[in-house]
Amino acid sequence: MSNFRSVNFLSALSRTGMRSLALVALLVASIGCPLLDSPDTAIATISVTATSTSLVAGTTMQVSAVARNKGGGALSGKPLTFASSNPSILTVSASGLVTAVGRVGTATITAQGEGVLSTTPLAITVTAAAAANVARIGTDPTSIVAGFAIGDSVRVQVTDAFGNARAGATVNFAVTAGGGSVSPATAVTDSAGKASARFTAGATAGTNSATATVSGLTPVTFSFTSIPNVGSITLNTSALPSTAGSILSTWIDPNGGSHDFRLDSPGTPITLANLAPGVYTINWNVPYCGVQGGCGQAVSWGPSSATQRITVVASTTPIAATMAYVPTTGIIQFSVPGLDSRLYGTASVVVGQNTRVFTISAGATQNLNDVPPGTYTVNWQTADCGVQGGCGNPVTWGPQSATQSITVVASLTPNAAAMPYVPKTGIIRLSISGIPTTGIQAGNSGLVHITINDGRAQRDWYINPSSPTVDVNNVPPGSYTLGWDVAYCGYQGGCGTTYYPSNSLQTITVSASTTPVAASMAYHP
Repeated sequence: MSNFRSVNFLSALSRTGMRSLALVALLVASIGCPLLDSPDTAIATISVTATSTSLVAGTTMQVSAVARNKGGGALSGKPLTFASSNPSILTVSASGLVTAVGRVGTATITAQGEGVLSTTPLAITVTAAAAANVARIGTDPTSIVAGFAIGDSVRVQVTDAFGNARAGATVNFAVTAGGGSVSPATAVTDSAGKASARFTAGATAGTNSATATVSGLTPVTFSFTSIPNVGSITLNTSALPSTAGSILSTWIDPNGGSHDFRLDSPGTPITLANLAPGVYTINWNVPYCGVQGGCGQAVSWGPSSATQRITVVASTTPIAATMAYVPTTGIIQFSVPGLDSRLYGTASVVVGQNTRVFTISAGATQNLNDVPPGTYTVNWQTADCGVQGGCGNPVTWGPQSATQSITVVASLTPNAAAMPYVPKTGIIRLSISGIPTTGIQAGNSGLVHITINDGRAQRDWYINPSSPTVDVNNVPPGSYTLGWDVAYCGYQGGCGTTYYPSNSLQTITVSASTTPVAASMAYHP
């Protein structure tokens, strides 16, 4: 019996408990309690760690990430992702394998999960790999002086397989040809992967070479050509005509020694060879035409600078010493505009101790060459006809001004001394009318006598009625009184009718001109 009751009690209790649990479940559901996601399982922080913070270019390293809850407890099974701040330096896989891709520098690795980022990134520095290449820096000098050194003339840079500068690499320098030397024999590359040495050429001119070697790498070869410790100067002139004459000059060496040189043909250079390095002075002289002279130059020439300093260095290329030559005298060009073509103008000018006289044809020019610069007075004279005379000119010609000031400058361009020539005398044109040219007895001329008087002198003139117009030439300017006489028939008389002037006296004014002044007189029986 007792056992039966016990079973029933347990059954009743079981039924009651089940109802209670159902009620609890309903209660929990009604108030929304999160029983399946506890706060202890949420990610609060993430940390990233590695065995080293340094990595050689081209190598890999594993990093780890740990997620923790608010209480600091480590959480397992949480999916995490990795990232690199600079993929050109470091890359990272999904599993946290970090690779140094080749470029040196520093990058950071971070991890992220459930929206939470690691608060302290892991900084990893990538360093250069082992030395893989050695190369020259710059270019070799074309030449060096035998026995002389060129500072840092042998320069190299060492890099790894990725092109990164490799500091701390040992470079060995050695001479391989020419008998020179190199110092230092060994050098260590700096932070930029660079090392250099000073090369001294051998004493004998020729080919010199040296090598730079890094253990395990192909050496770099440097080649130089050494030259003797001498130079040269090429002497020449510019602007000087080839007909100006030879240049006989001197050059002074660095020790003060004087040496002659000669340029036989201006514009054709000569070379002074095998000169020790130093400063040389070139003394340039005026052209020389020899004992006979006769260069035929319109002006004298001289150097634009009497001296020229040239620094000679050891080289196979001559240093140019060219001197520009310039005129040192000038030219006076005479001309006589306006002068009658049958005449000559005459001018004189004093040059130095000598008076130069020039005769200039009308319409032409005449040059006075090789005149030192300065101011000169030109004296102009009355025009003439030359030694033979006989110009047949009706008036006298002379300069508009008797003197002329000319400033001469040193130049090939002539300085113009042009003097207009003008008439200095005039013409009286005598004419008569009213006297017939027929009816006069044979042997009688019927001439008309005229006196021309300026108050100081008198000249007589006659006109034949058969040629009733006559010019009186070369009359000085002024006022003149003309006395007209009766017609004159010679000593025998017998002209027949006598003819008288309408006015026995006539006053005219003569000016200097080639245009005649008319003096006409009417005659009547």
